[in-house]
Amino acid sequence: ERLQTLTQSHHRRAMSSDAHAQDAPAATSLYPPRDKQTRKLWDSLCKFRKASARPASARTPTELALPAQSSYIRACIYSYAERLGLRATKMESGEGGRRQLGVLVTLPPPPPPAAGGARVAEAAGAKRKRDEAAPGPDAAPDASSAPVDGSGAAEQPAPAEAPPPPDADAAAQAPPPTEPRFDRRESSKELRRCASRSDAAGAARVFSRMEAAGAAPSDADCSLLLHLCGITTPPDVALAARVWEAARAAGTPLHEPSWSGMIRLMCAHGDVARAQALLTDMLQGSCADRVRLRSFSPLIAAAADRADAPLAASTCEQMRAAGLAPGDAEFIMLARLHARRADGDALGELLGWMATEVS
Repeated sequence: ERLQTLTQSHHRRAMSSDAHAQDAPAATSLYPPRDKQTRKLWDSLCKFRKASARPASARTPTELALPAQSSYIRACIYSYAERLGLRATKMESGEGGRRQLGVLVTLPPPPPPAAGGARVAEAAGAKRKRDEAAPGPDAAPDASSAPVDGSGAAEQPAPAEAPPPPDADAAAQAPPPTEPRFDRRESSKELRRCASRSDAAGAARVFSRMEAAGAAPSDADCSLLLHLCGITTPPDVALAARVWEAARAAGTPLHEPSWSGMIRLMCAHGDVARAQALLTDMLQGSCADRVRLRSFSPLIAAAADRADAPLAASTCEQMRAAGLAPGDAEFIMLARLHARRADGDALGELLGWMATEVS
Protein backbone atom coordinates (compact mmCIF):
# COMPACT_ATOMS: atom_id res chain seq x y z
CA GLU A 1 0.00 0.00 0.00
CA ARG A 2 2.88 2.38 0.78
CA LEU A 3 4.55 1.56 -2.54
CA GLN A 4 1.29 2.16 -4.40
CA THR A 5 0.88 5.59 -2.75
CA LEU A 6 4.43 6.62 -3.70
CA THR A 7 3.92 5.45 -7.28
CA GLN A 8 0.71 7.49 -7.66
CA SER A 9 2.39 10.60 -6.21
CA HIS A 10 5.33 10.27 -8.58
CA HIS A 11 2.94 9.82 -11.51
CA ARG A 12 1.02 12.99 -10.57
CA ARG A 13 4.26 15.01 -10.34
CA ALA A 14 5.37 13.77 -13.73
CA MET A 15 2.06 14.78 -15.32
CA SER A 16 2.27 18.24 -13.69
CA SER A 17 5.83 18.69 -15.00
CA ASP A 18 4.77 17.76 -18.53
CA ALA A 19 1.89 20.23 -18.44
CA HIS A 20 4.22 23.00 -17.21
CA ALA A 21 6.71 22.20 -19.98
CA GLN A 22 3.96 22.54 -22.57
CA ASP A 23 2.96 25.97 -21.24
CA ALA A 24 6.55 27.24 -20.84
CA PRO A 25 7.06 28.59 -24.39
CA ALA A 26 3.96 30.76 -24.14
CA ALA A 27 4.95 32.04 -20.69
CA THR A 28 8.55 32.77 -21.67
CA SER A 29 7.80 34.38 -25.08
CA LEU A 30 10.34 37.15 -25.82
CA TYR A 31 7.94 39.34 -27.81
CA PRO A 32 6.30 41.67 -26.96
CA PRO A 33 8.80 43.26 -24.54
CA ARG A 34 7.72 42.74 -20.95
CA ASP A 35 9.94 45.10 -18.96
CA LYS A 36 11.58 48.51 -19.24
CA GLN A 37 14.93 47.15 -20.41
CA THR A 38 13.51 45.07 -23.26
CA ARG A 39 11.17 47.88 -24.33
CA LYS A 40 14.17 50.21 -24.56
CA LEU A 41 16.02 47.56 -26.56
CA TRP A 42 13.08 47.22 -28.97
CA ASP A 43 12.90 51.01 -29.44
CA SER A 44 16.64 51.19 -30.21
CA LEU A 45 16.36 48.51 -32.88
CA CYS A 46 13.29 50.16 -34.43
CA LYS A 47 15.09 53.54 -34.60
CA PHE A 48 18.14 51.89 -36.21
CA ARG A 49 15.93 50.16 -38.78
CA LYS A 50 14.10 53.40 -39.58
CA ALA A 51 17.32 55.45 -39.91
CA SER A 52 18.87 52.81 -42.16
CA ALA A 53 15.86 52.92 -44.49
CA ARG A 54 16.54 56.56 -45.39
CA PRO A 55 18.66 57.53 -48.43
CA ALA A 56 22.32 56.76 -47.83
CA SER A 57 24.43 59.62 -46.50
CA ALA A 58 27.44 60.21 -44.25
CA ARG A 59 25.19 60.11 -41.18
CA THR A 60 23.28 56.94 -42.06
CA PRO A 61 24.09 54.24 -39.45
CA THR A 62 25.34 50.91 -40.80
CA GLU A 63 25.67 48.92 -37.58
CA LEU A 64 24.51 48.97 -33.97
CA ALA A 65 26.51 47.45 -31.11
CA LEU A 66 24.39 46.35 -28.16
CA PRO A 67 25.79 45.02 -24.87
CA ALA A 68 24.27 41.79 -23.59
CA GLN A 69 24.26 41.79 -19.80
CA SER A 70 22.59 38.38 -19.67
CA SER A 71 21.61 35.48 -21.87
CA TYR A 72 18.00 36.70 -21.68
CA ILE A 73 18.91 40.09 -23.15
CA ARG A 74 21.04 38.41 -25.82
CA ALA A 75 18.12 36.17 -26.78
CA CYS A 76 15.83 39.22 -26.95
CA ILE A 77 18.28 40.99 -29.28
CA TYR A 78 18.39 38.02 -31.65
CA SER A 79 14.60 37.65 -31.57
CA TYR A 80 13.84 41.34 -32.16
CA ALA A 81 16.47 41.64 -34.91
CA GLU A 82 14.93 38.69 -36.73
CA ARG A 83 11.48 40.27 -36.47
CA LEU A 84 12.77 43.54 -37.97
CA GLY A 85 14.68 41.85 -40.78
CA LEU A 86 18.09 42.72 -39.34
CA ARG A 87 21.22 40.63 -38.99
CA ALA A 88 22.64 39.90 -35.52
CA THR A 89 26.10 38.44 -34.82
CA LYS A 90 27.96 37.67 -31.62
CA MET A 91 30.53 40.24 -30.51
CA GLU A 92 33.19 40.03 -27.80
CA SER A 93 35.11 42.91 -26.27
CA GLY A 94 36.99 43.66 -23.11
CA GLU A 95 40.08 45.26 -21.62
CA GLY A 96 42.39 44.19 -18.82
CA GLY A 97 41.36 40.55 -19.01
CA ARG A 98 37.66 41.34 -18.55
CA ARG A 99 35.57 39.66 -21.23
CA GLN A 100 32.28 41.27 -22.23
CA LEU A 101 29.74 39.78 -24.60
CA GLY A 102 27.53 41.75 -26.92
CA VAL A 103 25.58 41.57 -30.17
CA LEU A 104 26.38 43.50 -33.35
CA VAL A 105 23.26 44.34 -35.39
CA THR A 106 23.73 45.17 -39.07
CA LEU A 107 21.60 45.48 -42.17
CA PRO A 108 21.04 42.33 -44.22
CA PRO A 109 23.07 42.12 -47.44
CA PRO A 110 21.20 43.23 -50.58
CA PRO A 111 19.66 40.39 -52.58
CA PRO A 112 21.70 39.31 -55.62
CA PRO A 113 20.28 40.17 -59.03
CA ALA A 114 18.03 37.52 -60.52
CA ALA A 115 19.95 35.32 -62.93
CA GLY A 116 16.83 34.56 -64.97
CA GLY A 117 16.27 38.24 -65.73
CA ALA A 118 19.83 38.61 -67.03
CA ARG A 119 19.43 35.60 -69.33
CA VAL A 120 16.13 36.93 -70.68
CA ALA A 121 17.68 40.34 -71.39
CA GLU A 122 20.67 38.72 -73.10
CA ALA A 123 18.41 36.57 -75.30
CA ALA A 124 16.30 39.60 -76.23
CA GLY A 125 19.42 41.56 -77.22
CA ALA A 126 20.69 38.72 -79.41
CA LYS A 127 17.30 38.41 -81.15
CA ARG A 128 17.24 42.15 -81.82
CA LYS A 129 20.70 41.98 -83.42
CA ARG A 130 19.61 39.08 -85.65
CA ASP A 131 16.49 40.97 -86.74
CA GLU A 132 18.55 44.03 -87.62
CA ALA A 133 21.06 41.97 -89.62
CA ALA A 134 18.37 40.02 -91.56
CA PRO A 135 17.20 41.70 -94.83
CA GLY A 136 13.61 42.79 -94.98
CA PRO A 137 11.07 41.86 -97.67
CA ASP A 138 11.75 45.11 -99.55
CA ALA A 139 15.55 44.80 -99.46
CA ALA A 140 17.48 44.67 -102.74
CA PRO A 141 18.75 41.21 -103.78
CA ASP A 142 22.37 40.39 -103.21
CA ALA A 143 24.50 40.86 -106.37
CA SER A 144 26.55 37.76 -105.61
CA SER A 145 23.44 35.52 -105.85
CA ALA A 146 21.98 37.18 -109.00
CA PRO A 147 21.88 35.10 -112.20
CA VAL A 148 24.60 35.76 -114.75
CA ASP A 149 23.76 36.30 -118.47
CA GLY A 150 25.70 35.09 -121.46
CA SER A 151 28.23 37.91 -121.30
CA GLY A 152 29.18 36.93 -117.79
CA ALA A 153 28.05 40.22 -116.21
CA ALA A 154 25.75 40.08 -113.23
CA GLU A 155 22.58 42.08 -113.21
CA GLN A 156 23.03 45.22 -111.13
CA PRO A 157 20.22 46.11 -108.66
CA ALA A 158 18.33 49.31 -109.25
CA PRO A 159 19.73 52.19 -107.21
CA ALA A 160 17.67 53.06 -104.16
CA GLU A 161 15.90 56.37 -104.26
CA ALA A 162 17.50 59.10 -102.16
CA PRO A 163 15.38 60.38 -99.29
CA PRO A 164 13.63 63.67 -100.06
CA PRO A 165 15.39 66.79 -98.79
CA PRO A 166 14.00 68.31 -95.62
CA ASP A 167 11.37 70.97 -96.09
CA ALA A 168 13.19 74.30 -95.76
CA ASP A 169 9.96 76.21 -95.24
CA ALA A 170 8.91 73.93 -92.38
CA ALA A 171 12.32 74.32 -90.77
CA ALA A 172 12.10 78.09 -91.09
CA GLN A 173 8.61 78.13 -89.57
CA ALA A 174 9.62 75.97 -86.59
CA PRO A 175 9.59 77.98 -83.34
CA PRO A 176 13.02 78.87 -81.97
CA PRO A 177 14.17 77.09 -78.81
CA THR A 178 12.83 78.82 -75.73
CA GLU A 179 15.31 80.24 -73.24
CA PRO A 180 14.99 79.31 -69.58
CA ARG A 181 12.53 81.56 -67.80
CA PHE A 182 14.02 84.16 -65.47
CA ASP A 183 13.23 83.45 -61.82
CA ARG A 184 13.48 86.58 -59.66
CA ARG A 185 13.17 84.68 -56.40
CA GLU A 186 15.95 82.28 -57.31
CA SER A 187 18.16 85.21 -58.39
CA SER A 188 17.64 86.91 -55.02
CA LYS A 189 18.57 83.67 -53.24
CA GLU A 190 21.71 83.38 -55.36
CA LEU A 191 22.65 86.97 -54.49
CA ARG A 192 22.33 86.16 -50.79
CA ARG A 193 24.56 83.12 -51.26
CA CYS A 194 27.14 85.31 -53.03
CA ALA A 195 27.02 87.81 -50.15
CA SER A 196 27.59 85.05 -47.60
CA ARG A 197 30.67 83.93 -49.58
CA SER A 198 31.81 87.52 -50.37
CA ASP A 199 31.64 86.51 -54.05
CA ALA A 200 31.51 89.84 -55.90
CA ALA A 201 32.16 88.23 -59.30
CA GLY A 202 29.25 85.81 -58.87
CA ALA A 203 26.96 88.68 -57.86
CA ALA A 204 27.98 90.58 -60.99
CA ARG A 205 27.00 87.59 -63.15
CA VAL A 206 23.61 87.38 -61.43
CA PHE A 207 22.98 91.08 -62.06
CA SER A 208 23.97 90.67 -65.73
CA ARG A 209 21.29 87.98 -66.09
CA MET A 210 18.79 90.31 -64.42
CA GLU A 211 19.68 93.06 -66.90
CA ALA A 212 19.31 90.67 -69.84
CA ALA A 213 15.85 89.65 -68.60
CA GLY A 214 14.82 93.29 -68.12
CA ALA A 215 14.29 92.82 -64.37
CA ALA A 216 15.18 95.65 -62.00
CA PRO A 217 16.83 94.82 -58.67
CA SER A 218 14.75 95.10 -55.53
CA ASP A 219 15.85 97.20 -52.56
CA ALA A 220 17.36 94.14 -50.84
CA ASP A 221 19.15 93.11 -54.06
CA CYS A 222 20.48 96.64 -54.51
CA SER A 223 21.81 96.76 -50.94
CA LEU A 224 23.61 93.40 -51.34
CA LEU A 225 25.09 94.34 -54.72
CA LEU A 226 26.38 97.71 -53.44
CA HIS A 227 27.91 96.00 -50.41
CA LEU A 228 29.74 93.49 -52.64
CA CYS A 229 30.89 96.29 -54.96
CA GLY A 230 32.50 98.00 -51.96
CA ILE A 231 34.54 95.00 -50.75
CA THR A 232 36.53 94.66 -53.97
CA THR A 233 39.91 96.34 -54.41
CA PRO A 234 39.45 98.87 -55.91
CA PRO A 235 35.68 99.27 -55.40
CA ASP A 236 33.64 98.32 -58.46
CA VAL A 237 32.08 101.74 -58.98
CA ALA A 238 31.00 100.96 -62.56
CA LEU A 239 28.85 98.01 -61.47
CA ALA A 240 27.49 100.04 -58.55
CA ALA A 241 26.43 102.81 -60.94
CA ARG A 242 24.65 100.27 -63.19
CA VAL A 243 22.81 98.78 -60.22
CA TRP A 244 21.83 102.21 -58.89
CA GLU A 245 20.59 103.51 -62.22
CA ALA A 246 18.60 100.32 -62.91
CA ALA A 247 16.85 100.54 -59.54
CA ARG A 248 16.13 104.28 -59.86
CA ALA A 249 14.89 103.95 -63.45
CA ALA A 250 12.45 101.22 -62.43
CA GLY A 251 11.13 103.32 -59.55
CA THR A 252 12.26 100.83 -56.89
CA PRO A 253 11.80 102.40 -53.43
CA LEU A 254 15.28 102.36 -51.90
CA HIS A 255 15.83 102.45 -48.15
CA GLU A 256 18.66 103.59 -45.91
CA PRO A 257 21.05 100.61 -46.45
CA SER A 258 21.11 101.19 -50.22
CA TRP A 259 21.58 104.98 -49.88
CA SER A 260 24.33 104.61 -47.27
CA GLY A 261 26.09 101.97 -49.37
CA MET A 262 26.11 104.22 -52.44
CA ILE A 263 27.39 107.22 -50.41
CA ARG A 264 30.21 105.09 -49.02
CA LEU A 265 31.15 103.88 -52.51
CA MET A 266 31.24 107.41 -53.94
CA CYS A 267 33.49 108.59 -51.09
CA ALA A 268 35.82 105.61 -51.60
CA HIS A 269 35.96 106.46 -55.30
CA GLY A 270 36.82 110.08 -54.48
CA ASP A 271 33.62 111.56 -55.89
CA VAL A 272 32.72 113.61 -52.80
CA ALA A 273 30.39 115.94 -54.70
CA ARG A 274 28.30 112.97 -55.86
CA ALA A 275 28.24 111.64 -52.28
CA GLN A 276 27.02 115.02 -50.97
CA ALA A 277 24.28 115.10 -53.60
CA LEU A 278 23.18 111.58 -52.63
CA LEU A 279 23.05 112.54 -48.94
CA THR A 280 20.94 115.60 -49.74
CA ASP A 281 18.53 113.54 -51.86
CA MET A 282 18.30 110.97 -49.09
CA LEU A 283 17.47 113.58 -46.43
CA GLN A 284 14.80 115.07 -48.68
CA GLY A 285 13.28 111.72 -49.64
CA SER A 286 11.02 109.17 -48.01
CA CYS A 287 13.72 107.64 -45.79
CA ALA A 288 14.78 110.89 -44.08
CA ASP A 289 13.40 109.64 -40.76
CA ARG A 290 15.42 106.41 -41.06
CA VAL A 291 18.82 108.00 -41.62
CA ARG A 292 21.68 106.65 -39.51
CA LEU A 293 25.18 107.74 -38.52
CA ARG A 294 26.76 105.51 -41.17
CA SER A 295 25.21 107.76 -43.84
CA PHE A 296 27.39 110.71 -42.63
CA SER A 297 30.58 108.89 -41.54
CA PRO A 298 32.09 108.49 -45.05
CA LEU A 299 31.79 112.25 -45.69
CA ILE A 300 33.37 113.12 -42.31
CA ALA A 301 36.25 110.74 -43.07
CA ALA A 302 36.69 112.31 -46.52
CA ALA A 303 36.71 115.81 -44.98
CA ALA A 304 39.35 114.76 -42.43
CA ASP A 305 41.55 113.20 -45.14
CA ARG A 306 41.29 116.30 -47.36
CA ALA A 307 41.44 118.82 -44.48
CA ASP A 308 38.22 120.19 -45.95
CA ALA A 309 36.64 122.26 -43.15
CA PRO A 310 33.62 123.44 -45.21
CA LEU A 311 32.72 119.83 -46.05
CA ALA A 312 33.01 118.85 -42.38
CA ALA A 313 30.89 121.84 -41.29
CA SER A 314 28.10 121.16 -43.81
CA THR A 315 28.03 117.45 -42.92
CA CYS A 316 27.85 118.23 -39.18
CA GLU A 317 25.05 120.71 -39.84
CA GLN A 318 23.05 118.07 -41.73
CA MET A 319 23.73 115.61 -38.93
CA ARG A 320 22.40 118.04 -36.30
CA ALA A 321 19.29 118.66 -38.38
CA ALA A 322 18.66 114.90 -38.53
CA GLY A 323 18.92 114.64 -34.74
CA LEU A 324 22.17 112.67 -34.77
CA ALA A 325 25.59 113.20 -33.22
CA PRO A 326 29.04 111.93 -34.19
CA GLY A 327 30.37 108.80 -32.58
CA ASP A 328 33.78 108.42 -30.96
CA ALA A 329 35.53 107.78 -34.27
CA GLU A 330 33.89 110.79 -35.94
CA PHE A 331 34.69 113.10 -32.98
CA ILE A 332 38.36 112.07 -33.15
CA MET A 333 38.53 112.71 -36.92
CA LEU A 334 36.91 116.15 -36.54
CA ALA A 335 39.20 117.10 -33.63
CA ARG A 336 42.30 116.19 -35.66
CA LEU A 337 40.98 118.20 -38.60
CA HIS A 338 40.50 121.36 -36.51
CA ALA A 339 43.82 120.87 -34.70
CA ARG A 340 45.67 120.50 -38.00
CA ARG A 341 44.12 123.74 -39.25
CA ALA A 342 44.74 125.43 -35.86
CA ASP A 343 41.09 126.44 -35.79
CA GLY A 344 40.53 127.04 -32.08
CA ASP A 345 36.96 128.28 -32.44
CA ALA A 346 35.84 125.20 -34.38
CA LEU A 347 37.69 122.93 -31.94
CA GLY A 348 36.06 124.62 -28.95
CA GLU A 349 32.62 124.28 -30.52
CA LEU A 350 33.32 120.60 -31.21
CA LEU A 351 34.40 120.00 -27.59
CA GLY A 352 31.22 121.69 -26.36
CA TRP A 353 29.18 119.41 -28.62
CA MET A 354 31.01 116.40 -27.25
CA ALA A 355 30.35 117.50 -23.66
CA THR A 356 26.66 117.95 -24.43
CA GLU A 357 26.38 114.47 -25.90
CA VAL A 358 28.27 112.86 -23.01
CA SER A 359 26.09 114.56 -20.41
